[in-house]
Amino acid sequence: MGEVQTRNQTGLASSPEPATRAFLDLVSKHSNRLEENPDNFRHKLVSAALAPHGAERAALIERRLYLTESFKPDEDRGRVRAIVIALMGAFPTYGTDKEAASAIVSLTCRALDDIPTWAVQEAATRFLKGTNRVSWDPRNAPTAPLIRGECRHAMLPIEEELFRIGQILDAEVVDIETTEAERAQALARWAEVRSGIKGANVITERTDEEISAERAAMRRANERFEGREYRPMAAASTAKAQSLDTEDAA
Repeated sequence: MGEVQTRNQTGLASSPEPATRAFLDLVSKHSNRLEENPDNFRHKLVSAALAPHGAERAALIERRLYLTESFKPDEDRGRVRAIVIALMGAFPTYGTDKEAASAIVSLTCRALDDIPTWAVQEAATRFLKGTNRVSWDPRNAPTAPLIRGECRHAMLPIEEELFRIGQILDAEVVDIETTEAERAQALARWAEVRSGIKGANVITERTDEEISAERAAMRRANERFEGREYRPMAAASTAKAQSLDTEDAA
């Protein structure tokens, strides 16, 4: 069996080039400007003044087109078959004859007929290096569902980037500029609210005369209270003293 390459030099079998730092910053900037759309959860909202325009929008469109094209399977599937044969030959098949092995390869290629060549290559490399994400017993050659699952793992970062770009480009653009009429209406509403606040009972600052009068009233009230509280006690003490004097005189 032939050796599985880690990266094919031809364009069809090459994985998409990673985004540059400048492009990632562009995506982050516009992603942060998106708002939730209460009427359509599939499409975000973005202000017309903050939406990407000109060169920025062109860069986003170009990148999305490039990544979308990378997901298309190659018309010539000979390269995929060669990768599958090499991968199968790297692991024990426990006496599988040539005819059965050919059938397994054909069925595996059919299971991968919608997978781009670069993803199949990446999945094979992961199985060979033991960096695969799917659960697998290396005592046996990986099956078609396992290979397909690992291909999907390899494609996941590209799908996530496409999703973020799509949210920006497909966002519903809204004009949130405040018109003169809207501004006047807001000012009138605030004037109405403010007049209501003025008419409400609010706490005002007291003058020194008001504070002195309040303290004097409180002092007189305390004196009256103390008089009511201790007057019965004083009368009782006087009565008791008089009673004792009477007994001594007798």
